[in-house]
Amino acid sequence: METGHIELTPEQKGVLAALSKETGEPVAALLDKMLEELQTQMRSPKKGFKEALRSLELEGLDLTRDSGSDRPSIECD
Repeated sequence: METGHIELTPEQKGVLAALSKETGEPVAALLDKMLEELQTQMRSPKKGFKEALRSLELEGLDLTRDSGSDRPSIECD
C-alpha cells in the first residue's frame, strides 16, 4: 500500500502535541490507538464511518475536513 503524504492543520498538530505532552506518549503511538479505535468502531454493524468519527469525540482534531493547499504536510512511510 502506497502512502504519499498526509496533511494536518496547525490546530491538528497542536492537539496531537498537547496530547503527547499530557500523556507522555509519542504522537505515533497516540495515532495508532486512535486509528485502531476508529477501525473497531467502523467494523461495528451498528455504525458507519461518519458515526465512528463522531463517537471518537476528538476535540480540535477534525478528521472529516477536506484537504486544502493552505495546510502544511508531513511525509509518512
